[in-house]
Amino acid sequence: MWTERIPFGFPADLIDTANRFAAIIDPLERGDLTFSLDRQIDGYVVASSQFVEGYDALLTHGTADEWYGAMLQLCEERSREPMTLEEVTALHEAILVGDDVPTEDPAE
Repeated sequence: MWTERIPFGFPADLIDTANRFAAIIDPLERGDLTFSLDRQIDGYVVASSQFVEGYDALLTHGTADEWYGAMLQLCEERSREPMTLEEVTALHEAILVGDDVPTEDPAE
């Protein structure tokens, strides 16, 4: 089962790392294109995506170590190159999810 679309974002200076992470967690082959500098708000690259149920809770409430463990498992299952714990921790510390994600001001 899939969740509803969940908005999430990372600081724009982490775009390459964020796209590597997205490429790992996305079951399709185009996760590396999830974030674009063309879609940034208040210095954050933003996207919204559906997640396999369970991964949404991990994304919003999991620790950096839990993220890292899940990422390693997905890399093994999907034959993808794993990230370092330091990279995952940087993303974990910087992520904005749900209502915390900046939105464009409709007045602009």
